[in-house]
Amino acid sequence: MKSAFTIDLCGASSNEEIHRRIAKALPLPPEYGHNLDALYDVLTEYGGSWRIEFKNAGCLGEGFRAVFKDAIADTPGLEIVFDSEGASTKNLTAARGLGRRLVKRAKSK
Repeated sequence: MKSAFTIDLCGASSNEEIHRRIAKALPLPPEYGHNLDALYDVLTEYGGSWRIEFKNAGCLGEGFRAVFKDAIADTPGLEIVFDSEGASTKNLTAARGLGRRLVKRAKSK
């Protein structure tokens, strides 16, 4: 059964604020690092049964979008939807593994 989460980014004006809202909405471990590498790690480790809907997602920069594309490509069952765009990242072209986070690469060495 999928767990559904909604994260409203209305008024978020910094990456730090976006990470705070993500951490508040998702059941993340206490050691979540509030950075893109940590976000990729938790999405791929825990997100296989998650559906995350972002509202007012226009403030998400390319770094966040790249992490979401990579996490979806690497995590069967993970769904991420942006309501302001009417499409999920599943509909965006993202080659498997492009832009992988450095932490993930370091772990595989």
